[in-house]
Amino acid sequence: MLLVAAIATLLALFLSFPVVLHPTTMLFGSVGDATGTVAIYWWWSYAPTHGLPLLDNTWTGTPLGSGWDHIPFVVFQVLLMAPLSFLVGPVAAYNIGAIASYPATAAVTFLLARRLGMGSMAAAFAALAFAFMPLHTEKATAHLDQAHMEVFPAFLLFGLRWRQGGSKWNLVAAGAVAGLTLWTDVYLAFILSVLAAGLFVLSMLIPGDGNEPSLGDRVRKHAVALLIVATVAAVFVPPAVAIGARSGAGLNNAVSTEVDVLQRTMFEIRAYSARPWEYVLPWHSNPFVPSSVKAFEAQHLHGSNPTENSLFLGYTVLLLAVIGLLATRRGRRMPVVLGAATLLIGAVFASPPSEHLGGLTMYFPSDVLGQLLPVFRVYSRFGMIVMLGAALIAGIGLDVVRRRLSLRGGSWRALALIPFITLGLEFTNVPPSRALAVLPPPPEYTWLQSQPQGILVEYPLATGPVTTQEIQTRQYTLYQMVHLHQMFNGAVPSSPAGKYASQLEPYYSPETVDKLRSLGIRYVFVHRRDYVADGLETPRSVPGLRYITTLDDTDIFVVTSSQSKASPNPW
Repeated sequence: MLLVAAIATLLALFLSFPVVLHPTTMLFGSVGDATGTVAIYWWWSYAPTHGLPLLDNTWTGTPLGSGWDHIPFVVFQVLLMAPLSFLVGPVAAYNIGAIASYPATAAVTFLLARRLGMGSMAAAFAALAFAFMPLHTEKATAHLDQAHMEVFPAFLLFGLRWRQGGSKWNLVAAGAVAGLTLWTDVYLAFILSVLAAGLFVLSMLIPGDGNEPSLGDRVRKHAVALLIVATVAAVFVPPAVAIGARSGAGLNNAVSTEVDVLQRTMFEIRAYSARPWEYVLPWHSNPFVPSSVKAFEAQHLHGSNPTENSLFLGYTVLLLAVIGLLATRRGRRMPVVLGAATLLIGAVFASPPSEHLGGLTMYFPSDVLGQLLPVFRVYSRFGMIVMLGAALIAGIGLDVVRRRLSLRGGSWRALALIPFITLGLEFTNVPPSRALAVLPPPPEYTWLQSQPQGILVEYPLATGPVTTQEIQTRQYTLYQMVHLHQMFNGAVPSSPAGKYASQLEPYYSPETVDKLRSLGIRYVFVHRRDYVADGLETPRSVPGLRYITTLDDTDIFVVTSSQSKASPNPW
């Protein structure tokens, strides 16, 4: 296990290179969700030492409020990432969390594979395949919490130990894993609950390899097991709820607020679900994939994005999985059944609400769950357990291949290493380097750092597509850690500041200037290239705004104390 974890760590450092050389200034992530997460981590590192509230960024959405009570933080973030950000800084904290997810996932999957009877080499292959699947890397570089997929093999490991005759303490451990999953990410908890329910029913119906009691006895045994797991998991619920109800308005308000904010439409659920071809088309970020294939994938994202729908299983994994499925004839029933059930549960739940096949309409679970649990919209994330199931079956397949090669002896055994090489070629996304240089910052933020305190607003503020606005806003808030000024940007869209933002466009209208002045905003940054891309003008002579300078294609203005003729001033 330690060797697999060490290999996974080295491979993760290779994928993220040169982050290991510059962990505090380079980010293993991309502009967007990752930079937005770093901005949150910065606040958690800054607020405690400046007498500011940890869970309410009072420096964004200023002066109307950030709306942070609408952000569904989880316990993992607050108990682990907040202190880590304080100790090592926000960028390094993100990098540690992302890179650590690889050896953690690989190590636990290795233990599960060994428990299923695989040899060390086969178990290592299954572990590395699951840990380095494209969806995992996409999550590590964007949605850090969801990168910690080790929760799935961990739950299966303890459940399997119990089924194979282990003590009930394994059920306690499984319940603890379920609770910690809730603390890590609500989506992961949702996926795990579905997986656990499906495998629970399967385990109850299918007798083990040895002498098994009657169906009635198995039902009673599993009912007790379910009670133990659920009771232990329930212990973790109050802290999770406490984080969600952190606003002073109490639990009822917190729950109703989250439900209102996170209502999802069936259109979104359909867009963010999986399509069959996404499991077999190569990863768009792989440098060896032809541009024509990448173009096809980009044109068939059905409203989703690569972070959610990079579901490629790998041709090496698929080939070995076919061999593994044939192993059921040779007494390997239980491992194959577990892997196949995990894969099928994931594939069914990852599917769109409905699909038309000829004259037949097929309905999938997301059609019902989308109405019962509208807070969940990205069902393609069930692809995580599709890959887990495929990796486990592929490991069994490699075990079969390795044993046959061993019978031939000599150099034939070395051929069993070929799948590791082909897997690496399929699952790499470098070169080029995927690391993002966060620091040094753009010059406009360095300029602002030396200026007197005052509220900043950056443009574009509320123009262009919503997804583009989100990316731009997260880039703005990222550099608050440099200039240390309060901002109007960065508020949650449903907050008062978020709703008011559209009334501050365009920046050069007389009405907007009056509103900026009434809000007490002092500094105005206009990112010219982005503003022009939205079809707007970028005048530098604006009554009520004093033009200061242009740095890195960003115009800098100061709001004057009264409406007056604009005049360029180099300050």
